[in-house]
Amino acid sequence: SVHAWPEIIALFSRALELDPAHKPSRKNLALVYVHQQQFQRALDTFLEVGDAANAFTQVGYLAYKTGQVEKAEELLLEAIRSSPTYNKLAHSYLAAVRQAS
Repeated sequence: SVHAWPEIIALFSRALELDPAHKPSRKNLALVYVHQQQFQRALDTFLEVGDAANAFTQVGYLAYKTGQVEKAEELLLEAIRSSPTYNKLAHSYLAAVRQAS
C-alpha cells in the first residue's frame, strides 16, 4: 500500500547502512522513489551504482511502467544524450513510450 512507502524506504536505507555496496537494495530504493514520483531522488540513487546513461535509462523505464509517460520520454531522451552511440536499450524503451502515448 502507498502508506507503506516510508517504512519501505526506512528498511532499504537500513540495509544500505549495513552494506553500502549492496546494489539490489539501492536499486530497489530507487524504484520506491519512482513510485513516489521522486524522479531526481531515484536518479541520484541509481547514479550511486552506475553511470548516467544507465541511471536515466532505468528511471525512464520505471517511469514508463508506472504510467508517467511524459516523464519517461524526458528521462530516456536524456539517457540517449548521455550516451548516443551506446544506449540501444534507451532507444528501445523510447520507441515503446512513444507508441504508448
